[in-house]
Amino acid sequence: MNRAFYLAMMTVFAFLFLISYFLYETTKSDLKDCRTREIAYKALIDGDFEKFRSLMKDLPKHELDYYSSKFFDLELSLAIEERNSGNFGRALNLVKEASKLISTKSQLSRVLILKGELLMKMGRYDEVVKDLDTFLKDKTIPDRERALEILKEAAERAGRKDIALEAERALSGR
Repeated sequence: MNRAFYLAMMTVFAFLFLISYFLYETTKSDLKDCRTREIAYKALIDGDFEKFRSLMKDLPKHELDYYSSKFFDLELSLAIEERNSGNFGRALNLVKEASKLISTKSQLSRVLILKGELLMKMGRYDEVVKDLDTFLKDKTIPDRERALEILKEAAERAGRKDIALEAERALSGR
């Protein structure tokens, strides 16, 4: 009877060991996942969306798109604050960061218009003409009228009468 008892006890202890080992490995994996998410969210807060995206590659697409949109809005609002404070260079850098996250025509429009306004204030008219030329070609981009007004003014200041005339025609609907 002693031998059967010891065999039963060893079987129970072996079974309990296997269960505890399995739970340990699961917990270890969950802890690693939590640490990765913590680092990813810290990167998001610090403004490094590329690092966030690489760490959260397992995130469902709709969630990644959500965070991308929120980060885009944050970068653009910070750029507007910098523009309003007169820090055009810093604002332009923030717009460039936001432009990496463009996923809709509305976002494209917002970025190009803000970038055009900033470059106008900095006197870089040729760059404005180059960037806002998109609005001449694509009539489906939102806020086209505002972009064409900026484009026309920049083209006139850059001495590009052909582009200014084309923007004028587009504004008048011809």
